Amino acid sequence: MSASFDAFVSSLVDSVKPLESLEIPLLEAMGCSVASDVVSTVDVPAVAIAAVDGYCVRLVDVQGASAESPVVVPIVADVVPGDASAISVQSGFGARITAGSAIPEGTEYVIPTEWTDGGVARVSIKQAPTQESFVIPAGGVLGKSMVLVPAHTRLRSSHLGLIAAAGSDRVSVNPRPRVVVIPVGSELVEPGHALGAGQVSESSGSLVTAALRDAGALAFRIPALPTDARTLAATIEDQLVRADLVVLIDGAGARTRGVVRDVLNRVGGVEFTDVSAEPISVVGHGRVGPDSIPVIIVPCEPAAAFVSIEMILRPVVRRMLGLEPVHRPIVRALLKGDVDTQ
Repeated sequence: MSASFDAFVSSLVDSVKPLESLEIPLLEAMGCSVASDVVSTVDVPAVAIAAVDGYCVRLVDVQGASAESPVVVPIVADVVPGDASAISVQSGFGARITAGSAIPEGTEYVIPTEWTDGGVARVSIKQAPTQESFVIPAGGVLGKSMVLVPAHTRLRSSHLGLIAAAGSDRVSVNPRPRVVVIPVGSELVEPGHALGAGQVSESSGSLVTAALRDAGALAFRIPALPTDARTLAATIEDQLVRADLVVLIDGAGARTRGVVRDVLNRVGGVEFTDVSAEPISVVGHGRVGPDSIPVIIVPCEPAAAFVSIEMILRPVVRRMLGLEPVHRPIVRALLKGDVDTQ
């Protein structure tokens, strides 16, 4: 079977869907895709707060203050963050306040400490107010009903902090797909082991697993398997219980491919498609197991495995995560000089 590569990839990506959404604790959502817009249900801050350390006053009481003619204001309260007591300040008086504290009733302006003598019982204000009030209004950081994280965004640490700031400890996500990576080939030897005649160190499994994790998957690599139908069938059966996607890395030779095809067709259905995308020649794909888990078979040669990651596996994982676009952006540029391939 042959097909244009673009059409093949599009068909393969369209054959999978985003994983069913679920609500999970915030810190467990790192790397997942939000299933819908995350919306703030509260104003942050809930009430007006001081932006700086200083003194809360009424503007009318301190107009005209200067270094030459300071205005002295008696202090009636000391306000700190988290203070739940109702504080009211009458005209002609002020309150010392720490940044982040609620603005007392009756005041409207924070005089920064740097503009004063730092008094405790009374304060001498040496600079007239400016247009900046040094007050953060209710909802001045995050407003109620504000979209914090748009749907289908892959969550990073900054997103989690923003959601937590709005008071949420859970979030609805498309979970990270669990991908089992299985290298197959009797010539393959686990990295760190001595090589015998005709053997090679298995590298594509590590390459594919790391790349899939980078793409957002929870990827697990199984130690390289020999070209043995019984071993392969038992391994696939064991791994299907924890897999949303199975990736087989097909060793060199027609025998390995034949064994892989026979085993997969016994537990599901798989076909191999000729694709016109050097260095990839053939890609296997299908569904296996009682839950019809998608399976993709890619070449073991490292260059072919790398191209398979970028052009096939990464887009599939992003679709399962609910992320768009599934492909990396293409940037066009003008080459200014020759490229030497030697």
